[in-house]
Amino acid sequence: MKKLILCSLASTLLTPLLLFAQPTKYVKLGINYASLRTEGGKSEAGLNLGFGKKYYPIEKFNGFWGLELGYAQERVLIKDKTWPTSFHPPYSGVVIGGFEISLSYLDLSLYLGYLLNATKTVDLEFFVGPSLSIPVGNNTKGTGSKTIYLDPEEFCDYEFDFYFYDADPGEPLLPFIERGMNAVTNIIIGTKLHWRRVHLSLSYSRAFNKTEGIISLTLFDKIDRLSLSAGIDF
Repeated sequence: MKKLILCSLASTLLTPLLLFAQPTKYVKLGINYASLRTEGGKSEAGLNLGFGKKYYPIEKFNGFWGLELGYAQERVLIKDKTWPTSFHPPYSGVVIGGFEISLSYLDLSLYLGYLLNATKTVDLEFFVGPSLSIPVGNNTKGTGSKTIYLDPEEFCDYEFDFYFYDADPGEPLLPFIERGMNAVTNIIIGTKLHWRRVHLSLSYSRAFNKTEGIISLTLFDKIDRLSLSAGIDF
């Protein structure tokens, strides 16, 4: 009931803005550079594309709100991490290796902004707002690794970077099984430089919650994203 009341209230508030707002549409194409906030790693370029619509609800005022639907890839290379081969001596050992993290998301964004008229043909835009990243693909794979076998005493004292978190104790421990990933909420802040109908955009997306289920190890981290793109308004 509470959700129904909130949805009805939101619809009531937004309907006048939709009816009287002046919409502007755009498409964009660019690249992302993602980073793991705790684990670090090397950022690699990923695809970033989207379609959006902005509404200017107040005539002769350049404040706006907008909606955007996008697709984004996050790619990060991490190296020299350790995890156990098994919890059953005498076959217990340490795997030293890395991962090529490659994730794909469908992004839904809502934002507020302001358009500053610099000259007759050049405008500068600032915007901020929340987004929801829904996972649609996971192509993460392991990179070169080696295994070191330890005595039971050494194994018990060893400090691993990752552990297996969802394997059946009676089954073999497989490190690269794809798991269901969770959706991530973010806050986005950015700017756009407009020249006539073309724009360049720079934005930073900061995650509120950790991404889980990338692999079957305890690789849980918040993934932030720097995006560069070019677009056309119409």
